[in-house]
Amino acid sequence: MSSERAYPVGSLLLGPLTAYRLPLTDMASTQAQQYRGLLWLFTGAGLLCFWPIFEGARGRIPPTMGLLSGGIAVLCFMTGAWFGWKGAKLRIAERERKADAVALIMMAATLKDREESELRAVIAKGGPAAEAARLVLERRKTGLRPSGTHATPQSHTN
Repeated sequence: MSSERAYPVGSLLLGPLTAYRLPLTDMASTQAQQYRGLLWLFTGAGLLCFWPIFEGARGRIPPTMGLLSGGIAVLCFMTGAWFGWKGAKLRIAERERKADAVALIMMAATLKDREESELRAVIAKGGPAAEAARLVLERRKTGLRPSGTHATPQSHTN
């Protein structure tokens, strides 16, 4: 019997709501998924508040209850929109971080065959290319994934 949960550990309240993942949301962070769950929870609550509005307009319940329900519906929709906005911001930031990481790896791959003096010149200029050059030099010093064109320390195997 597996002790794994179907939902993230930190999601005690929204666990069942975020357990069913769509193909496009697999890469999203847990916090962004929780915001999305809250978005749909508040949207559903806002839609449920329309029933008393309709019944109040028909005269089956007091009109003041219908108006109060309308105010609650607006509040629910506004809160849901806020949670949706926060979740979207998190997803966009996560995508940007992943894109930056891929760009850094691509830059390091193009710089791996450069001489050490060229890499030091790139580091002196600064910017994202400097970080990639720094990674390449670090890899050469530690001997991780050595380039075939440059001398690197040999890995010791026993």
